[in-house]
Amino acid sequence: ARPFISLATSPYNTGDCCTYPVDAEGLPSAEGEKIHVFRSGQNGNVWAPGSVGVTWEDLGPVEQYQGGVA
Repeated sequence: ARPFISLATSPYNTGDCCTYPVDAEGLPSAEGEKIHVFRSGQNGNVWAPGSVGVTWEDLGPVEQYQGGVA
């Protein structure tokens, strides 16, 4: 997965993944230090993980997925 990018011309669809920081409590936060993988749960998604009314599934730390499919 690649880092989250908000582009109206290239939205995330159901099942698409991205990486995004989380804070010390494990909540999505642009200022977070740890990176998690998130999976979009809806089509046409241009909003970052943690945005209100948007479906993202937190799949856990990116380290779990480095080196191949988990």
